[in-house]
This record gives sequence, structure tokens and C-alpha cells, in this order.
Amino acid sequence: MHSCSTEQTEARLADAVTEITARALASKKPIVIEKLDFSEKKKLFLTGRKYNRMLSGFAYAKFFELLKARCLKLGIKVIEVSAKYSSQIGVVKYMRGYGMGSDSAAALVLARRGMAIYYEKMPARYALQISVHSETRASRLCTLAEIQ
Repeated sequence: MHSCSTEQTEARLADAVTEITARALASKKPIVIEKLDFSEKKKLFLTGRKYNRMLSGFAYAKFFELLKARCLKLGIKVIEVSAKYSSQIGVVKYMRGYGMGSDSAAALVLARRGMAIYYEKMPARYALQISVHSETRASRLCTLAEIQ
């Protein structure tokens, strides 16, 4: 949406929110959304032009604001869940078994978390394959720059 004006972006987001809330009303279900915070990543802006443009143009805060307002107006419950490892868990546990794409499998993990079925963890045999570094590549580069 980086090529759109602010008004165009807001109109597209409003259309998406209208569609989402209409489906939630029709199915009488809450909306589950992942908690995302790009504030730390936006502070760094070291990754590259394309990534920086993507972060700058990504209107997550505006989308969330529009969604919360519309859901409050219509009486739809919004459940925020942690996005931690949802893609990896979805790929490992559901992608092959249900024949779905990785994005749909991650959405299934988020939906299960929203329903409080249980908080899924990565199976032990795959846990060692996940990077143990909690810091981002950009923060490691900043540390290297400070050392030199």
C-alpha cells in the first residue's frame, strides 16, 4: 500500500474491516487477531530499502484501530493472541496433515489460541531447529557497529 495515498489506504482498510466484521456477524463468532508490534523494528531501519518501505507502509495500527472501533459498534468480541511461533507450529503440525498452505496453517494455530483450546508449543523434536537468538539481525549489526 506504499503507492497509495493515505485516504486510499484508509478506504481499503475500511473495506477489509467491513468484510471481516460482516463475516463475524453472520457466523456469530469473535475475531481473533495476532498481537503485532513493529515499533522496535521501525526504530532500527537498517535492513534495506524494500523492508523499510514495507514497514513504513504497513498500516497495522490503523487497521487495528478501525477493527476495534467497528467491532465495538457492532458488539463483536476481538481476541488478541500471541503470534509467537504460529507459522512454524502451523507448518509442523497442520500443513501436511490438513493439506493447507503455511499461511492457513498459521491462521489455524492463531484460531485455536483464540478459542483457548490450548496454547500450542513446538514439538520437542523440532524445538532445537528454531534459532535460540532472541535478538534480531539488525540489533546484532548495531552491536557490531558499536564494537568497531
